[in-house]
Amino acid sequence: MKQIWKKHRVSLTAAGLVVCLTAAFGAGIVYSRSQAEKDVVKAAEKEVQKDAGEDELPRTNVPWEDDTLYKDILSDSYRDIGSEVCRKFGADYETVTMNEVTAEMRSFEEALILRKDMGANPLLEKNEDKNAIEKDNGYSSATMSLETYMNDVYAFGGGRTVIKEICGKYGIDPDTAVISALTAEQLEEIGASAYDASDHPKD
Repeated sequence: MKQIWKKHRVSLTAAGLVVCLTAAFGAGIVYSRSQAEKDVVKAAEKEVQKDAGEDELPRTNVPWEDDTLYKDILSDSYRDIGSEVCRKFGADYETVTMNEVTAEMRSFEEALILRKDMGANPLLEKNEDKNAIEKDNGYSSATMSLETYMNDVYAFGGGRTVIKEICGKYGIDPDTAVISALTAEQLEEIGASAYDASDHPKD
């Protein structure tokens, strides 16, 4: 898997950023269903599958239409997250379609995925494991801090300020805490503040 990630880093990063943005992480971001975004994800998946084989990688977010089932855009490893999202918002996980999924649902989903995939990672960039990052020739979900993630998603440099502000509000030490120390709601609050503070296009 590490070799696949290294070989297709550009494609996967492009697809990942589209997924992050369309997930509407942070209140106020309206996720888009443009064909361009679908094509980026689809192209990235095809490039990876060409050498890896479809069975070697779990299904991740895939191109979708209004009548696509929400459960069908999630990797198998995120089934529990999809179910939790639907429970919180009173939706039926087995039948809810993408035209019924709200920006708030995708925001909560993204926060849960951060806790699941990056829960052991530090909040601040200065506490990242630089040796591990160098060994892997770049970031992975096991080494990226919340600060770096926010800065990448919102294309700005204010992640540290936002994280410290929200952590201070809840009495959390950002220098020692890891991502899983934050609740999904606190992560959503950080995302919303990062969005507001960035130059990300606003509606």
